[in-house]
Amino acid sequence: MDLEIGFWNARFGLYGEPGMVEARLRLTGQAIKQFPGARLTTTRYDAQDGQHLHAAEIDEKDRTVQVGHPSLAAYDVVQFRGRNGGHLDFSPIVPARGQDVYDFYLEAKALSAERGFDFFVGFHNYPRRLAHINLIAFDRDDEAQCKNARDLFEAIVAAAKRHGYSGYRPHVDYMELVGEQYDWNDHALRRFTSRIKTLLDPGGIISPGKHGIWSASGVQGD
Repeated sequence: MDLEIGFWNARFGLYGEPGMVEARLRLTGQAIKQFPGARLTTTRYDAQDGQHLHAAEIDEKDRTVQVGHPSLAAYDVVQFRGRNGGHLDFSPIVPARGQDVYDFYLEAKALSAERGFDFFVGFHNYPRRLAHINLIAFDRDDEAQCKNARDLFEAIVAAAKRHGYSGYRPHVDYMELVGEQYDWNDHALRRFTSRIKTLLDPGGIISPGKHGIWSASGVQGD
């Protein structure tokens, strides 16, 4: 509490006409009050004279991608374990149900602790699904951290597989591994996408192997 932040945090924006924003904020506040100890803090920005609100009118601390302003601020997190920082993340798509999300959170957190990593997860929630973004920050100058980061990534992939989940945006080094998880009906999805790839790119020269999808005549690397 010294930093005025909680163990769980959520950041979001409400947009629209002033009356709509006020109504949505009231309903949001009512929902948050259902959680013991929860607190809602707000900052409001209104356009002048009914015009569109521009990013330049918003305080720099709030001028994030939520207001359509590109930023590299999130990049600083990769230096958490060292100045020459790097990161991996495995982001499975999980049902948007509290118990499912929490169960996988506990398992991924335990796997991180076993390999000496602080657990850093972000939940991107949508009506029917949630992106369970597990970020693994490491020092690229530390050989042990690099190895443990790779081991942790593969362990979380395996854990997700046991739950029936897989990721949607793997690192290029792991596209084959993650693509392998989509194995329903003898990898029907991969066979289908590979047939389309072969028709559109018979020589296999456009992004060969991206997400584990190869043309039938494409040359696969070692």
